[in-house]
Amino acid sequence: MPTFLDLRISQFAPAGPFLSTNPAAPTFLGGIGLIVGDATNIRVDLNATVNVATDTAATITILIARNLPAATIDTFNAANVIYTTTQSIPLGQDETIGVNIADFQPTTSPTEPGQINYSLFAYSSAGDTLILDRIQTLNGIAAAG
Repeated sequence: MPTFLDLRISQFAPAGPFLSTNPAAPTFLGGIGLIVGDATNIRVDLNATVNVATDTAATITILIARNLPAATIDTFNAANVIYTTTQSIPLGQDETIGVNIADFQPTTSPTEPGQINYSLFAYSSAGDTLILDRIQTLNGIAAAG
């Protein structure tokens, strides 16, 4: 039977900033740090939601990164990305994009032993993609065994 290790929730309710259009510098939408200690055979379940609107058709790319240093959890590093997905948004439509992923036997943070950090980023192909003032979320639960 698995042993529960930690559960964290990140919620971000912006006041309408636009998503980045630069794949090398996507917009940071949230981050969590799961405490796992020295457990082995760790499994992490992550889910995220991103709420956007655009006046033009756009492609939204969502990225989840693991183990960015705590001091820079909001600074993107492509080498740390563990999940990427894209979603097409039709012309002039609001969209809620949800993702669920599992991370099996992840490494812990090199700067924070016993912790696994996750960060949520997104960027758009259209410069008018607005982050809606609904809650953007990144949730994670870790178990071992």
